[in-house]
Amino acid sequence: MDDFALETRQVTNEAFFAFGISLNSTGGRAAEWVEMLHFCQLAAQQGLHTLVKSLVYDSSAALCTIELFEESLWMTEQGAALRDCAAQSLTQSQWDGTVYHGAALLDDCDF
Repeated sequence: MDDFALETRQVTNEAFFAFGISLNSTGGRAAEWVEMLHFCQLAAQQGLHTLVKSLVYDSSAALCTIELFEESLWMTEQGAALRDCAAQSLTQSQWDGTVYHGAALLDDCDF
């Protein structure tokens, strides 16, 4: 069995919380969890973590969906700051119905 194949679960916890944000990955890929944790850390450092309800990483689409408690916040300064956090930490994210591309931080990782 190839431990690094897309269909292989590398992390078995289905969901957990970081800084009060619910995290979930459909495929359990380690790199996805690293990206989500990085996003949570950046958001928490700016005091924005309480605005984020959940992150769900769709492994098949290589896409992390960000859900806020109040979706109208995307159009505020706080929303802009969260978009910056996503751009710095998530390879590809979706929020407010649009897909965005961020930093490919983990391209050279083996997990």
